[in-house]
Amino acid sequence: MLPIDCCTQPALSKRRVLHDSSHASETVVQCACEAYWFHRFHEWSNFDGPDDLTTWYTRLTAAEAERLLTADKPDLGFLPTKPSIMVDANGVQRVDGQPDRTYGGT
Repeated sequence: MLPIDCCTQPALSKRRVLHDSSHASETVVQCACEAYWFHRFHEWSNFDGPDDLTTWYTRLTAAEAERLLTADKPDLGFLPTKPSIMVDANGVQRVDGQPDRTYGGT
């Protein structure tokens, strides 16, 4: 089950993929209830132990979603201070924000 809280039965559909690689992704998604979210996934490969897998979900306003869906190079600078849901090896937690760029700097 998805850890998002926009409705009782969230079902997400991709609306725009901003970044996709073998270890990271950034995607604007929309729930069946019409709420928009920014979804980020990051995998840090650890050859000495288990990989670190982290996923963030940030609820977007309609205006934020529109900007991310239509901009040539979307500005993600608002994400570090926007309340988010983070899922990692420690479980699901609410955090103050998420990174504004993929690990590795793009």
